[in-house]
Amino acid sequence: MFPYLFVLSMERLGEMITNEVNVNRWGPIQLSRYGLSFSHLYIADDVFLFTKAKISQACHISRVLEDFCSYSGLKVKPRENI
Repeated sequence: MFPYLFVLSMERLGEMITNEVNVNRWGPIQLSRYGLSFSHLYIADDVFLFTKAKISQACHISRVLEDFCSYSGLKVKPRENI
């Protein structure tokens, strides 16, 4: 049951990010001039977030993640040293 709950909660996070992109608060990245833009990517149980390298964008990411954590009860796991 847990994997299904995780997928549902990640779907909500994706909606939150998409809403931010649609109102131009979150700037997705493009790998080429005419390529697709993307803001997030799910791989297994990981989420990769992409945006332009600006302090304002980092603040938006932080706010979205804080909102998501408060709604879902999930927590962001800090990156481990490699």
